[in-house]
Amino acid sequence: MKRILGVAAVLGVLAMAAVKPAAAAPCAPLDLCVGPPCPFLIQFDANCFAHETAYNTTTFISTAGSQLDIVGLITQFGPALPFLNPNDPNKEYTFRMTGLTSQGTILSLNGPTTLYDCTYDSSTVATFAIYEGTPRNSPATAAVWAANPYGGAVVPANHQDGTLILSGEMCGFHTNIAKTGLIISGSFRSNYHVTGGTLYPYIAGTEALLGGNWCANLSGCHPANYSAHPNGKFDASSATTAATHSTWGRLKQIYR
Repeated sequence: MKRILGVAAVLGVLAMAAVKPAAAAPCAPLDLCVGPPCPFLIQFDANCFAHETAYNTTTFISTAGSQLDIVGLITQFGPALPFLNPNDPNKEYTFRMTGLTSQGTILSLNGPTTLYDCTYDSSTVATFAIYEGTPRNSPATAAVWAANPYGGAVVPANHQDGTLILSGEMCGFHTNIAKTGLIISGSFRSNYHVTGGTLYPYIAGTEALLGGNWCANLSGCHPANYSAHPNGKFDASSATTAATHSTWGRLKQIYR
């Protein structure tokens, strides 16, 4: 149900968020891709949702210390990983992002628009993990998502029940929500760096931007038991190049 905050409520929330938390350590400089357009490494859209432990889905306020967790289904791989097929009926590629600790929502006004900014960082490293699994058992329809709240038997368990093919670290994860009357929009972004997984040798050294849309409106954006619907991509970097499968026997053939 949509709710319009009155002036008194807005002022109360602004007062609550007036104390800005200590700034997190700066992220390392990125090896950015060459663009535009920026080529992508991994893309996800419809079946991806976020859950927070201390978040108000009506006011968009994240309490400092709240834990953000994101799970989803990958829908496309870029040219650097041409041998992965997310449409394979016998496999699925899923991911989970963890270790994202809220620094608390900061509110500001830009004319008639209220901005809700929140940075998620941690004294421990925020991470992402991507899995290749069989069978396809993660939620793929609105009804299934709605019937499976976070922390149950399906989510996030079925998003991390396969082979860990890629993993890495995130830094400076940030969300921005803009509300003008009943119009609500949002975005997110983070730095990321690939550090492991069985396919790490194919994209070793990749570090770039992760980001996209962040839909937080309860009306049609996400199930009631989740906090937001991210829709985005991992950008490729100039260090990300396509690789070809080979064997030691094939390499020896070259020098014979």
